[in-house]
Amino acid sequence: MHTVQVTVDERPGAELYGLREAVVIVPRTHILTDLDRMNAAGKALRWARGGSPNRTPEAEVWVELETLLDRLDDPADALPPETHLAASGLRMLRHFGYGLELDACVRCGRACDVARPAFVDAGAGGLLCQSCGGGHNPHHHLVDAATRRRLSAAAAGRDAALLPSDTAVAQKLVDEALAGHAGLDT
Repeated sequence: MHTVQVTVDERPGAELYGLREAVVIVPRTHILTDLDRMNAAGKALRWARGGSPNRTPEAEVWVELETLLDRLDDPADALPPETHLAASGLRMLRHFGYGLELDACVRCGRACDVARPAFVDAGAGGLLCQSCGGGHNPHHHLVDAATRRRLSAAAAGRDAALLPSDTAVAQKLVDEALAGHAGLDT
């Protein structure tokens, strides 16, 4: 959960690099004092590792992860760790190219009434209207309009928009999107 700068040797034909040096450049000791913070950090690290192809730089995901870890390490931050994790997970999806469409059906493109609940299939990429099969699958979650707005706000960078009841929904959607797109079994 700390940021470590490493120097490695790439060996021709070898799958693994040889470690020459490792230096902690950003210690995050406050995370280690709280089980909820450690759990949130661990889950975010699993998401980042599972969604990133091997040996492929994911600069936006890295910045998102570093920002989340800094927030989790900040003792003055009043938001629960699960709130930061949920919002960060929604943003990671966007950085991976799996961002959830929460305003229109992902199959037909028809806009969803902003005042009505809608079915979300995270593995399919977002909303599914009933005409396109929304609601006919156990992976389709009926999400009310207010929750969809808060999820969209969090995905746009406003962690505090999420209510405590939204965090479980958001984390489940992130888990399912990464399972559907990246094969990550969370």
